Amino acid sequence: MRTNVLEVENLVRNYRKSTIKESEEDVKVLKGISFQVTEGEFVGIMGKSGCGKTTLLKTLGMIDKPTDGTIKFMGEDTSELYGDKLADIRNSKIGFIFQDFYLMDSLSVEENIMLPMIISKQNINKMIAEAKKYAEQFQIEHLLKKNPYELSGGEKQRVAICRALINNPDLILADEPTGGVQLVV
Repeated sequence: MRTNVLEVENLVRNYRKSTIKESEEDVKVLKGISFQVTEGEFVGIMGKSGCGKTTLLKTLGMIDKPTDGTIKFMGEDTSELYGDKLADIRNSKIGFIFQDFYLMDSLSVEENIMLPMIISKQNINKMIAEAKKYAEQFQIEHLLKKNPYELSGGEKQRVAICRALINNPDLILADEPTGGVQLVV
């Protein structure tokens, strides 16, 4: 039997118009969503711009807190995760590919790919080998010493994919600029 990587129950995410209190003017984005994602599953979510796909990803990835409802990651309630434990899960267990890629222009392509491993203080030789392996797989090994501002959009996307994969995460959250979202387990 495959295990649930994500269990989402009655997920609600609102954006407040007022910083003081909840109001009827709050923007209600996610309205009671429930689903499960099991090991080995690939889930795609499509929708028009502004319908809440990125909000869903940020909430599932524990970047944003839900307004209401429950998210369990690998059986653990995410509302009970804080500080270093939360940061460790986001760094090593979840791979993010954002629409805007969020590459650091001050780092080389190689360093951007290695960033999750650098944060978790892994062995430098292992980092270099893994970055090279993924760069070869995505045919960007010739770009490793360049900076992101020297790359095309497609090349930046491949760097972001390599960075998301480098720690062999349990879950990949991919926010596609073409209007879709993927959850890969």
